[in-house]
Amino acid sequence: MNAEVLTEIYEKVKTPYKYGAVMKFDDHYCDSPVVFRYGDRYLMSFIKIDKSCATGYSTHIAESRDLLHWTVLGQVLTDNNGWDARQTAGYATFQNNDFYGDNTLKKINGKYRFSYIGGDLPGYETDPLMMGYASCGDILDFGSYRKKPEPILRPDDPDARHGETKTL
Repeated sequence: MNAEVLTEIYEKVKTPYKYGAVMKFDDHYCDSPVVFRYGDRYLMSFIKIDKSCATGYSTHIAESRDLLHWTVLGQVLTDNNGWDARQTAGYATFQNNDFYGDNTLKKINGKYRFSYIGGDLPGYETDPLMMGYASCGDILDFGSYRKKPEPILRPDDPDARHGETKTL
């Protein structure tokens, strides 16, 4: 890209406002936000990590009308498959992130999709971690989230390459 295009993009996205963290918890860290439009508000999937790093992490959904003030609505991806009982870091997928796009999630075959990192050992990102896949009919119907029972990628897959044989 040339300097003129980069300057034009910068002018469109810059902000004079610096707010810092918009979500904080006393006993957990907040990580890996995925913010998207949902009707007349914003939703965010994010990861909560126990500050002691003893229990692993989990995936949650929050909502906001202004991107500054967030209300946590609840935890998702809670159905336990065994292999992902203590670590479930989910990421909303198929987002319209075109520069002038509407920033919504796209449904595939009538479902919203999430990829996630999962594991069953206590602690923070204790090896091995594997990749899972989940879907739901309604982002706000936490009971509708369904994870595939087995990982979609594993460190012990026969075609795992160097760097993929411990944690994905």
